[in-house]
Amino acid sequence: MMNNQRARTLYAGRLAALTDMMAGGVAAAALWTVAPHEHIAAWLAAILAAAMVRLYMSIKLGRLRRLGEGLAIWRRIFVLLMLLRGAVWGAGGYFFFPPDDIAGQMFLFLLILAVCAQTVSAHPGLWLENLGFSLLALMPMTSRCVMPGEPQGIAMAVGAWTLLVMLLFSARGLGLEEPSPPAENKTEEPLLKNLLNHAGESIFIINAPTGRIIEVNETACVTLGYTREELCSMEVRDLEVTFSKDRTWESHVEETHKQDSKVFDGIHKRKDGSQFPVEVNVKNIRENDLEYIVAFARDVSEKEKIVERLADSEKELNTILESLPISIMIFDEEGLIDYFNLASSDWYGIPATEAMGNPEPDIWANHEQRDHFYSLLQKRGYVGDFEAVHHMAGGVQQWVLVSGVKILLSDGPVTLVTRREITDLKKTEEGLKAAKLKAEAATKLKDQFVSLVSHDLRSPLGSIQGLVRLLRGQWSQEGKKGPEIIEKVIKATDMMVTMVDQLLDISRLQTGKITPRLERFSARNFMDDLMEDFDFLASEKGVALVNELPQEMFLNADRALLGEVARNLFSNAVKFCSDGNRVVVYNPQGRPGVIAVKDDGVGMDGFILENIFKHEVKTTSDGTAGEKGTGLGLPYCHSIMKAHGGDLTVESEKGKGSVFYVALQEEGEKDR
Repeated sequence: MMNNQRARTLYAGRLAALTDMMAGGVAAAALWTVAPHEHIAAWLAAILAAAMVRLYMSIKLGRLRRLGEGLAIWRRIFVLLMLLRGAVWGAGGYFFFPPDDIAGQMFLFLLILAVCAQTVSAHPGLWLENLGFSLLALMPMTSRCVMPGEPQGIAMAVGAWTLLVMLLFSARGLGLEEPSPPAENKTEEPLLKNLLNHAGESIFIINAPTGRIIEVNETACVTLGYTREELCSMEVRDLEVTFSKDRTWESHVEETHKQDSKVFDGIHKRKDGSQFPVEVNVKNIRENDLEYIVAFARDVSEKEKIVERLADSEKELNTILESLPISIMIFDEEGLIDYFNLASSDWYGIPATEAMGNPEPDIWANHEQRDHFYSLLQKRGYVGDFEAVHHMAGGVQQWVLVSGVKILLSDGPVTLVTRREITDLKKTEEGLKAAKLKAEAATKLKDQFVSLVSHDLRSPLGSIQGLVRLLRGQWSQEGKKGPEIIEKVIKATDMMVTMVDQLLDISRLQTGKITPRLERFSARNFMDDLMEDFDFLASEKGVALVNELPQEMFLNADRALLGEVARNLFSNAVKFCSDGNRVVVYNPQGRPGVIAVKDDGVGMDGFILENIFKHEVKTTSDGTAGEKGTGLGLPYCHSIMKAHGGDLTVESEKGKGSVFYVALQEEGEKDR
């Protein structure tokens, strides 16, 4: 087969055509006086016409995109033209031969030989055509040389033919075969063949009219399970199962004629009968009026599986989005709805088919809120938890929480907007606000009640104090023992008034209306004064009160509030002790600012120990002598210590007594 470059080498002889014109002109000028002018002019016109046709063919062939199309027709025209040129030159040599002019004969011989040499050198591959041209061009003139029988004429003819034969045989070596490739190309051919054989795709060369496979690569053999010889004896119909009555090989070839290359999906059948999907890229090629199809087939089984998995994932995602109890809308770059889930349809009473491709429905109760939301979204690219009121189906209005985000996808930017219904949440929030206001009102009422009760208690106690003082004055004048008893009553009532006042202070402490007023005082003296109040009660139960606090220990606290804590601890210690027990107050070693109140009474079980400082858990129990309690003393004491920035803790074991630790901040620590 002749390739395009070889065809251009053989047929595009523009320079040869110009040489024909020049040779014809030189011959006509030399023979102008030998023959009639009109004959020479006619002969020259024939030479020039043939050269012009030859030049036109050269230009035409150079412009053809694909020389394989119609090349045989151009070849026949060219061969006929070559023979016609030879005949014209032969006629000139025969009719214009100067019989008596040896120099003229030699010139004409050399000129025709030069034309033959130019033709042979321009088209070395056309050996037979060159021989025909040379016979037609040289034979008539050599016959004129030998007809007179003169030795010089015969010698001239023999010499001319000898030169011509040598020229023809020297050009015969070129022939129609391609010249041997350079050494580097010889080394590249096995490499190229190896690359094609081990390419990732199956390669087929197919005879287009018949569909018969001409050549395949190694990959095709491995993929299909056939040998090369088996595949080259088959047709495409034997491998491609999609060809049927509706889609024949002939119709497929017609489709490839419409475009240089084409890609289509098919299904190939292996030798074992199994089938697999392929993507085939075909290209149509024509050479020397022969049509071929080169096909590149790629196994897309994995691709098909991935596509199926992606399709399944898309279905699952769509199912999830359709099942979510939130509204989801996706808008394209122009603000038109591209996705409208089921919740959106249910909420707003708009079918998805009506919403798709349209702007957002008029669902915002407040258009200013809508404009503000989308303005923020445009500016920031994301807006979250935007509260708004929307019109729902049935004409009702509901609170929704709107969020939006701009996303850049492969086919352009989109806007995702979600809405979550929060009407119940808003109602709950309003209920909590109302409950808070109600609780605050109840707290104020409680404070008013405590204040009222405290003042109501102060009034009768004040009256008792006045009467008892009056009675004491009278009894002291009579010198009776009554004043001593009355003095104790007065002291007890004074203590009651003080305790009521402190109860009021504790209530204020709980509500944050009172803060401890700190002062510095001696810990030992402070405890001595308090323990003196419990001497009578302790002596009645046979309990010893011992103060082991060091004289140099000082406290920084609210004296009145800390006194409430100490009284409560002494009262409880005596309450749960028996005859022979002791209550000891001391400072634990290595713990400055801590006062410990220790007793060896009945102790506490785990439940009471765990809940003893909680207001909401009732932990009160009777003392060893049946003493009663409210269970509120220790929780209040704990609050007092917390207000000081300190703490109140306890250690106890059932049957072995208890130790309460009153921990205050060290001096100066509160300011750090």
